[in-house]
Amino acid sequence: MENIEKFNEWSALVLAWLYEKFPTPTGLHHGDLKSSPDPTRAERLMRYTVVFLEEEGYIRYAEFKPPGQFSQVKLSRKGLNILNRVPDPKNNSATLGEILVKKVHGGGQGPFTDLIDLFLQDAEIIEG
Repeated sequence: MENIEKFNEWSALVLAWLYEKFPTPTGLHHGDLKSSPDPTRAERLMRYTVVFLEEEGYIRYAEFKPPGQFSQVKLSRKGLNILNRVPDPKNNSATLGEILVKKVHGGGQGPFTDLIDLFLQDAEIIEG
């Protein structure tokens, strides 16, 4: 489903951006993360993804200003805890955040679905 793939992509872009910036709150605009031939659609997809991540407690932001500008965005403690987990400690010491950043910057193949699924599964484990 294209909408889930786009959600996973935007989630990966947002979480990697914030992981790299942590602990400093930062501005966030869809153009900072990805160029798009359809900026209106990109803004909408990023906005809905950021709102979802905030509603679920993974990130925080101070305000949203149309079109597509979030201010003072940062990972929450919950989001940071998930990204600091080591998903495969027997074979790799990299954290989920490090793996995500590497993949966002072109160090991985394929879609972001597996990493975002892992992020959301880890959230369920942490929440108990």
